[in-house]
Amino acid sequence: MIETQRTMMNADTSQILEILDHGGYQIRLTQTGLEWVAAMARPQGRLTLIAAADREIVLVKTRARIAAQKPEDRGAA
Repeated sequence: MIETQRTMMNADTSQILEILDHGGYQIRLTQTGLEWVAAMARPQGRLTLIAAADREIVLVKTRARIAAQKPEDRGAA
């Protein structure tokens, strides 16, 4: 799976928002206080929120959740 990344800054809150594309899912990653939150969804799909104390841990959890999806949920034939 190829992963692409974009980083944006929210001018109102000075928060950095990272957007990753991973296996057909979009992951929006941001730090909220002391934890990191990933919002994961396929285009036109249901949003799933995952939180962890560390950026790398939330990414590992998110990628594991994507890998655990049923093939038909991932858009595979």
